[in-house]
Amino acid sequence: MKLLLSTIALSLLVATPALAAKKAPKKKNYYPWFVQLSVGQVVSSNAEERAVEHLTAAGHEIATVDFKQDSTGYIFELGYEFNENWAVTAGYLDFGDTTFDVTSLTGHGVELIDEIAQSAPRYGDGNTFSLVYSLDLTSAVSASVDAGILYLESTSEVELEFVTYEITDHSMQYFMSAGLDYKFNDYRVGLHARHYEIDKVGTNWVGVRLGYHF
Repeated sequence: MKLLLSTIALSLLVATPALAAKKAPKKKNYYPWFVQLSVGQVVSSNAEERAVEHLTAAGHEIATVDFKQDSTGYIFELGYEFNENWAVTAGYLDFGDTTFDVTSLTGHGVELIDEIAQSAPRYGDGNTFSLVYSLDLTSAVSASVDAGILYLESTSEVELEFVTYEITDHSMQYFMSAGLDYKFNDYRVGLHARHYEIDKVGTNWVGVRLGYHF
């Protein structure tokens, strides 16, 4: 038995270098885990048009509409690379504050409150999960695209006759992103653009992104 075990051990010692030689060598300074922070703003959205359409279809005469999304939002993500091209991320985003003012010449009471809350742009914060594909364009520049889901919590404050009503909603939404990064050592810095579909309302977000691989 001792002879058999010794033979097996010797065989493993001989085979290990051969097996290691067959494996593709890891790229120098390649680390599978990474974190990244994107900071930016919503640059375009058809939320205002959809809200007016919704309220008009409900029978309201809209006098004025003012949609503002000029506050800074951010996205923080933790990711893992399966290889040099494919990765997954889990993160958290905050759109920042949004102001949506609408003046209706018709309607009143609880029905109007519900209809405004349903038609107003639904932003807020929530968790994200995505699948990422990246490609090195040069030794220092990489491009990436990803698609994922957003578990969104949005809170709407509707003011009617000097009384404010707060309505909170939870939903699952979808997004697609594209990024261009410059790499130096373990760091990445670049531009990040993301398109959200929030209840069939398109929203485009653009920001700068800083990443670190470890």
